[in-house]
Amino acid sequence: VKGKASNARLQSWCYIDGVKKKKDLIARWGQGITTTEGATVYECISVTEGLLQTAGPKATIQEFNNSQTTRVYPAGTRVASSNYNPVPAWARGAQLVALNMQSVDPAFRLNQALFNQNGACGYLRKPLSISEASTSTPEYQYKCTLKVISGFALPKPAGESMTSEIIDPYVTISFYDCHGNIETFKTKTVDNNGYSPTWNETFTFVSRYPDEDMLLIEVYDDDMTGDDFIGYNAATISQLRQGTRFLVLRENSGEAQGESFENSGIYVSLMKEKQPMEAVMEPFLKKKENNEEKSDGRRKSESEGRKSVDGA
Repeated sequence: VKGKASNARLQSWCYIDGVKKKKDLIARWGQGITTTEGATVYECISVTEGLLQTAGPKATIQEFNNSQTTRVYPAGTRVASSNYNPVPAWARGAQLVALNMQSVDPAFRLNQALFNQNGACGYLRKPLSISEASTSTPEYQYKCTLKVISGFALPKPAGESMTSEIIDPYVTISFYDCHGNIETFKTKTVDNNGYSPTWNETFTFVSRYPDEDMLLIEVYDDDMTGDDFIGYNAATISQLRQGTRFLVLRENSGEAQGESFENSGIYVSLMKEKQPMEAVMEPFLKKKENNEEKSDGRRKSESEGRKSVDGA
């Protein structure tokens, strides 16, 4: 019955009125005001990439998006159809995070992984850390230690025949936090071994919002003329289970974008250590602090200038 009621609500939600950015509304975000005055539930506010990170505190925008609809779109300067990092927009509760889907890149892979969480049904429920937004800092963070052990039956890059040269695989690990920071690690290259390459390399990163932070693991073929993409796996930190696991690789070529390779993947071991939270400054607060420092600097220069004139 609950599912039928939900479907009925979706069926009645036929159209959304797209509106331009409302400067007064965005200004209130900067003041930490979560009121939706001046915005109606059927309106969809469109903002360019990056604005949600710097327009106001994360929790303020999360709370706004719990009752309003926001669309984020790529900047017009992306003439080559490249993509931006979508994780901060998702973490702030934006319902529509538009990407250039013709570009198969890390942002595309993160998008595929996020919506594969529930079988790629098309709709994804927000985690409680977003839907129950709080201005208070989480009590704990997680120190994650990831060991990349080995690979098994790695496929050759898309478009290469079975008789082409043996691959020289290496692994990249990219940790995306909800504030837009990216930490990237890389293993050594194993020469001429796509069947059972061994790395045994360990990397460490800290996740403060495990329901929102994401990890992207990619495998490449080291090539003198340009490294070739082989496969990937990605997930939010909360989805990743501890212990030794076999991560099946996904491909992103042709019509099989996001489909899993059969029996091909890498062995990893993950440990999550719960620690007291260390405060981290949000992009909005950094921008605000920088603006205040610039203003203080200008006032100081003007004051010193007046003193020089008076002294003369």
